[in-house]
Amino acid sequence: MIYLDHAATTPISKHVRDVISTSLADDWANASATYTIGREAKKKLNDAIKAIARAINARPDQIIVTSGATESTNSVIRQLPIRFESGHVITSTVEHPSVMKTMEWLETRGFEVTYLPVNELGELSVDAVEQAIRPDTKLVSLMAVNNETGVRFPIKEIGKLLEEREIWFHVDSVQAVGTTEVDMRDWSTDFASFSAHKFNGPKGIGILYCKDPHHYVSVITGGGQNQGHRAGTENLPYILGMAAAFSDVVRNRGVHLDHYASLEHYLISALHKSELPIEINGSRRYHSPHILNLWLKGISSSQFLILADLDGIAVSAGSACSAGSVEPSPVLKAIFTDRNRINESIRVSFGPETTTDELDQLVNLLITTFEKIVIKKK
Repeated sequence: MIYLDHAATTPISKHVRDVISTSLADDWANASATYTIGREAKKKLNDAIKAIARAINARPDQIIVTSGATESTNSVIRQLPIRFESGHVITSTVEHPSVMKTMEWLETRGFEVTYLPVNELGELSVDAVEQAIRPDTKLVSLMAVNNETGVRFPIKEIGKLLEEREIWFHVDSVQAVGTTEVDMRDWSTDFASFSAHKFNGPKGIGILYCKDPHHYVSVITGGGQNQGHRAGTENLPYILGMAAAFSDVVRNRGVHLDHYASLEHYLISALHKSELPIEINGSRRYHSPHILNLWLKGISSSQFLILADLDGIAVSAGSACSAGSVEPSPVLKAIFTDRNRINESIRVSFGPETTTDELDQLVNLLITTFEKIVIKKK
């Protein structure tokens, strides 16, 4: 299988698998227990949290372990009805479903949400955010890197805009890890969501960065774990695996970024040489090189996904968080009005192990598919 859908999920690295396997065998004690093996588990837990905090330039007490970015994001947005009777929230039209669906829920609780449009390149400006701010604005929630187009938002600049105002700033950081220097202090953000499975860690584990944890109201109560911010016995093997994955991806970020940029250039050049009627969706100025969204003029996304799967190539038509749906991408619908473009686009996303030989096979399949479907019709 040629796997070109790393924006959906990533394979667990051997190092992380080894860390988890060892911990499953050795660290079975409850980290809240007071006897020796419990205290040993607690020390490993604390060391892992410290490592995760270092990876994003945060303090250990600012790290809340969750089941992933969806829970992290939900818990931030659901703080608002707990803290305020009403208010105004700003987000964009191209956010992840964990934001969009929870914003819809927030509107049923009396809050008003402004969904900022992006331009035809999927870009969002700082000025657009500034102009949308109102006296009753409580939260701005935006992604650092779009999960379908790879377009970067000016997170640092927006953070600077908001830090002098009494407005929370939440960043969906899921696609930024490994391609961006993720620095909570430099970003001036109040909250940030992360999922380990997006950077070669295990599924079902992630974190929420919380700048001021004393102001965070737990949405899962019980035994007081996670410094009292999220109850439930800690999944120590997966937390250790996540810490290892975080450390690995930060240490190798420069090498990986160069690799993705090289792959991106190679694929674009190969497509250009093929003279196929393919266009890139999304900005080239503000873009993470590990994601390319391609408009295959004349070939439906669903049709190509089937052919690719039969040829042993895994690509997608957009976010993997729609329960296997191949419905038109809401992100592309927010950017384009051309229904053909929306329904004929695929996402290709790279990982550390992706090779140019694999991209050659993708291009060969595209050539064959266009010859059979588009050129034959003419």
